[in-house]
Amino acid sequence: MAGFAKFLFKGILLPVLKWAHRLLNLFLLLVFLLLALTAASFFADISISVPLYLKGKIEGAASVDGFEIEAKNMRLRLNGGLDFDGLKISFKDSKAPLFTADKLGVDFKIFTMAAGKFELRNLRLRNAAVYSGFGANSQSAVLEKIILDISKSGAYYKIACPSVNFENLSADIRGRVHEKFLLKNIGGGGSEKNPYKAWDDFCASAHSLKGWIGKFDRPFVSADFEIGAGGNLSAKLAARSGAAALSLSGKEIKISALKTECLLEKNSDLFNAKFGFKALNPACGEEISAKDLCVWGGANLAGEGSCGLALSVLDLNFYNAKIEYAQAEKEAVCFSEFNDAQSLNLDGLRAFFKIGGGNFSAQFGGNPRDFNVDFGGNLLPEELMKCSLIPPAEELKLFKFSRRGAFLFGRAGVKIPPENPPEICVSAFLDIPCATLFGVEVQSLSGGLTYDHASGEFWANDAFAVSDEGWSLSAQIYQNLKNYDYKFFFTGSLRPAAIDHLMEKWWVEIFGEFKFDKSFPHTDIAVHGTWGKPEIMYVYGDVWLENAYRGGVKFDKASLSVWVNPSRICIYNLNVENQGRKLSGILN
Repeated sequence: MAGFAKFLFKGILLPVLKWAHRLLNLFLLLVFLLLALTAASFFADISISVPLYLKGKIEGAASVDGFEIEAKNMRLRLNGGLDFDGLKISFKDSKAPLFTADKLGVDFKIFTMAAGKFELRNLRLRNAAVYSGFGANSQSAVLEKIILDISKSGAYYKIACPSVNFENLSADIRGRVHEKFLLKNIGGGGSEKNPYKAWDDFCASAHSLKGWIGKFDRPFVSADFEIGAGGNLSAKLAARSGAAALSLSGKEIKISALKTECLLEKNSDLFNAKFGFKALNPACGEEISAKDLCVWGGANLAGEGSCGLALSVLDLNFYNAKIEYAQAEKEAVCFSEFNDAQSLNLDGLRAFFKIGGGNFSAQFGGNPRDFNVDFGGNLLPEELMKCSLIPPAEELKLFKFSRRGAFLFGRAGVKIPPENPPEICVSAFLDIPCATLFGVEVQSLSGGLTYDHASGEFWANDAFAVSDEGWSLSAQIYQNLKNYDYKFFFTGSLRPAAIDHLMEKWWVEIFGEFKFDKSFPHTDIAVHGTWGKPEIMYVYGDVWLENAYRGGVKFDKASLSVWVNPSRICIYNLNVENQGRKLSGILN
């Protein structure tokens, strides 16, 4: 019995145990190698060609959703990932692509994949392009040269797109999107022929923008955003460009460079934006130009939408009139008003100007082609007189203003026909503390002003001037700035020799030697004629004077009426008193 037991152990059981031990060691070695290979794949990124079975599954899943997938190479990474080289995705039955990429890499969590759940870790795109897929422009890429990285971080997908081109527009887009919002909004809808018709319509609209984008030199856009689970949005957008040439209401607008920024905020209660824009050397034709133009404000983008605007212009040249600084602001403008310049409501628009060292403010109403403006402030009028909208007149050179300028308050109406120069009507009150008018030094001048651009008529109503010598004069002054007709009506005291430079030789011969003791002569004078045509000038006047001397002869009292025309001078109603002696007469 003992011998049989020994034979059973050594002859049967011991060899079986040895083989079992060897098999166990081999199994453990295989498990170890498998675990080592799996672990190494996470670090060494070991990959294999996608098995035909898995490739069929990928293509089948895409086909169910209406797509066809082609790739020069598909590889499966053992650490959990798929790599595609030369990828092309198209709608079914479409010869044009929807999407192409030199490389697409997708990383997923391998353990959750083993449990039957796909969870993205990272997606990488290199040199990708997006097309409409259908339509007349389907062969032309909507977006191209795309570099994109998407990675999962908690409940958010982080997106980095440092390169994307749209026509000649390039962009850098970065942000993060909550997975609930992303999964809810991926996809489209439409007909069986084009299951993503909404996308196709968007791409068709994008193609129509290419012509507009092409007007800018090297435009660039950057965006940094965050979208929450419920669609709440916060974003910072910025753009810049080199030179551009645009068309607005039939006028060509050129700029040498521009820069803009925008902050967006959207939730269930609001959709607001704050923005700023700066253009260097903007110009509208040869008539209007500036050193720089800045626009900033805020907008409510919900519903029809409206925005508050503020604008500033530095070194503005407006039809040859130099405006050192201008600023305008309006609290609310509806977006629908921007569709047509004539529909823009200027009510409540306020403006500030710095002209010739003075400060000027204005408030507008109406629309850009037919508006009115209430204004007031002080300025140096010479700068405005350079405006080519005001016809040139030699007599304007006889107006000189001190550094204090002129105080002007009034109202103007402006009409800007599409193909004609602006039409301006002005009614104002003018107060000049110190100036030289028609070569005469005055301490002050005040009065009402009216100007009508259509007729060229300018009126100075109830003007009142006080000279440095102490005499004062009231006047009504008419000037037509188109045909240069003029009419002057003066009443008050006046030293005749003070206006010698305006009068003919006969005036100087008659009045030039008069000297006055206590008071200046009182005058009522009417003058009318045409500037630049001395043969067309008529003067009517009455003069009273006391205690005057001429050639050593004293005149206690004297009065006369005068009538002057190009062919003769007539002095009538001449009455002179001197020490009880009287003289009456007429002189032709």
